[in-house]
Amino acid sequence: DIDNLCSDSPTLTRDSRMPLLQTISNMKWVVQLFDITTAFLRGRSDERELAMEAVCLLQGNAYGMVDAPLLFYREFRKQLEKIGFCAHPLDNCLFLLRTPTNPEILDGILGTHVDDGIGGV
Repeated sequence: DIDNLCSDSPTLTRDSRMPLLQTISNMKWVVQLFDITTAFLRGRSDERELAMEAVCLLQGNAYGMVDAPLLFYREFRKQLEKIGFCAHPLDNCLFLLRTPTNPEILDGILGTHVDDGIGGV
């Protein structure tokens, strides 16, 4: 299965990091950094059946799964979108939070790199 699995997780590009930091500076927001602990155990399982020595069936995630970073990214993005963030059309790891009543007003910006992030509100 390893050869056929998509395991690449999107990461924030240098070209997106610079405007992110510039936006935070221009808006006079505080730069906030974060690291999500045990991130790869927090992604949603893709329902593949995994067995360990054909003795037990793994329900959920485990360290060492080649697609864990991608599964985490998908779940993290889903949760960010639930609270109002939207991914920038040119970079899947740059998220914008806009005022619901006036989408031209930016309320926050967030960039992610696997399980680390930087942002401001």
